[in-house]
Amino acid sequence: MLTYCRHLLRRGRCTALIVRNSYQNGRYIMVPANLAARAVTAGLVLRRED
Repeated sequence: MLTYCRHLLRRGRCTALIVRNSYQNGRYIMVPANLAARAVTAGLVLRRED
């Protein structure tokens, strides 16, 4: 999905993904950190909040 987002976005534009941490099968999953790593792997550039 993230690679597809990268192809749809114009250069210099951004998209927002709203996620939260969760528990799955008794394990705490840090979704934002995992998603950020996958976004970078997909070629997206992370932007900090101002």
